[in-house]
Amino acid sequence: MNWDHLDHPTLMAMKGRIGDVIVGLGVGEHFRSWGFPEDQIYEADWDTTLNLDETLAIHILPARHYSGRWLEKNQSLWVSFALETADWKIFFSGDSGYGEHFKAIIPAH
Repeated sequence: MNWDHLDHPTLMAMKGRIGDVIVGLGVGEHFRSWGFPEDQIYEADWDTTLNLDETLAIHILPARHYSGRWLEKNQSLWVSFALETADWKIFFSGDSGYGEHFKAIIPAH
């Protein structure tokens, strides 16, 4: 089965090397069904910040992307991430299409 962006064979091959799994709402169910430990899975809504330790803030931000499998469309949330430490910030849009949400995430200067 082809999971495109959530590639099951790849994730299963890497499973023993994956630490925390941080995903948008509704995506964690896939990881649970594939046997990932519950305490390793963090599902979050847009505009949520996770602080898994004191050195890294993970900001879950909007993305423009449709999700779904077969007839079940938009049952999970596609997200982008901003990773922030005391020394750096990095934004990862994932497979997001361009949209107005970028103006709120990265204000024009």
